[in-house]
Amino acid sequence: MVNTSPGLSILGFEVEALQSYANNLELSDLLAPLMLSRAVAENLACDGITGALLILRQAPRPTLAVIGRFDETQGAYLKARARHLQQLCHNLHYVSYRQAEKDCRVLADRLRARLGDDLNRFYFQAMPRGGMVILGLLAYCLNLDRQRFEPPFPPDAPLVVVDDCALTGARLASFLARQAGPRVVFAPLYAPDQLRDAIQRQEKRVIACVSAHDLEVANDEVPGQLETLEQWQAHLPGKRYWVGNPEHVCFPWNEPDTFFWNAASARAEKNWHILPGELCLKNRLPEQITPVPLQIQPDGDGLFKPAEHVVYGDYEGGVVIGQLEDGRVIGLENTAAAMWRALISSASIEAAVDRLQNEYMVDETALTADLHDFIEKLLGRGIIKEN
Repeated sequence: MVNTSPGLSILGFEVEALQSYANNLELSDLLAPLMLSRAVAENLACDGITGALLILRQAPRPTLAVIGRFDETQGAYLKARARHLQQLCHNLHYVSYRQAEKDCRVLADRLRARLGDDLNRFYFQAMPRGGMVILGLLAYCLNLDRQRFEPPFPPDAPLVVVDDCALTGARLASFLARQAGPRVVFAPLYAPDQLRDAIQRQEKRVIACVSAHDLEVANDEVPGQLETLEQWQAHLPGKRYWVGNPEHVCFPWNEPDTFFWNAASARAEKNWHILPGELCLKNRLPEQITPVPLQIQPDGDGLFKPAEHVVYGDYEGGVVIGQLEDGRVIGLENTAAAMWRALISSASIEAAVDRLQNEYMVDETALTADLHDFIEKLLGRGIIKEN
């Protein structure tokens, strides 16, 4: 065995976080970690983290590990991402196409109730791009004539501004800064009640904020996050009316951008997305970007299998073993790597020796002795255990 230092960053997830992810997306307990792993592989590629390998260990507890030659800054970056990725899984609120259609009916009823006959005087404008999906559905629910939602609109025409969700109001603030004059009803399909109240207090032009459903806001503090709106405003461009910890609402077409405070870099950074491109149109990778390779660690059907705190993967021609408890890394090269692969997949010592003899012209007695010595070292370090 040869000790190496490629660096190992562990993305560990509590059972509750993955269970929430699985339940919201209606995925099986096996498929949910795979979908999340694919999302992480896409995020790593978008961040330009090259030469990395993502490993998914399904049992006995789903674990993600990123293997690569990371410096201290990159290691801190990955740990911060892992912590906030888990929080997003806890807070996920996924809205399917069918649910969005039902909610648009609710939004239509609430607009009618709030505006009454005045509704016929309003024109409708969508926030690109998620709001365009909602406006298309809402146009049917309200039976709108095309001229009511296809610009150009009459000068100073009162507007219903439609979006799929609002978390801080940043997009509305940008819209109001560009559109001077007309009265506005803001109609996101989902929004926290606290945000809608803040918008109406701060914007005289906004005569109403109407949503189909409130987004619940968690009372628990997020470790390392900034505490006040003023602090966030100092580090993020554009205006925001409110900040909090609402549900992470996602749609088949959109996963809204959210931010976290990275204490290591002392700046606000955009969170990773938690839906892979196959579950969310917005998150599809450009053709020129390839996801970081993902390996699914076998459960181990041989005489020996990795201990519960161990992940391993094929890396740079050898095998890299990561120990989750202390983050230590062991690199196996050449014969040692071949021994590991044979040991994990073979039902007996004899079968492992036969496999190795097919690869190396080595005396069987010497090979068997070396393999037993290899096994004793792995057992002594608690890296493997008998099946």
